[in-house]
Amino acid sequence: APLTTQFIGQTVKKLGLDAAAFDRDVRSDAVADVVARDKKQGREVQLKGTPSIFINGREFNYQTDLSRELKEWFALERKLHGQAKP
Repeated sequence: APLTTQFIGQTVKKLGLDAAAFDRDVRSDAVADVVARDKKQGREVQLKGTPSIFINGREFNYQTDLSRELKEWFALERKLHGQAKP
């Protein structure tokens, strides 16, 4: 199903969450501002989709074994920043 406000609202109710709070947040200028800021930031870093992970400003492209790949990425980050392996 498409992610419409109606679909999300029905999901909120199915999960037993606070539907009134959801409705307030959907209409909230403060929430709209946060979403607009996040969208702008995503465009600035040329975000390709979600989820996305950035470490020290570099996009981490994971494919399969996130745990192994993250360990390798952190090792590279330590090397790039002149830090010895712990």
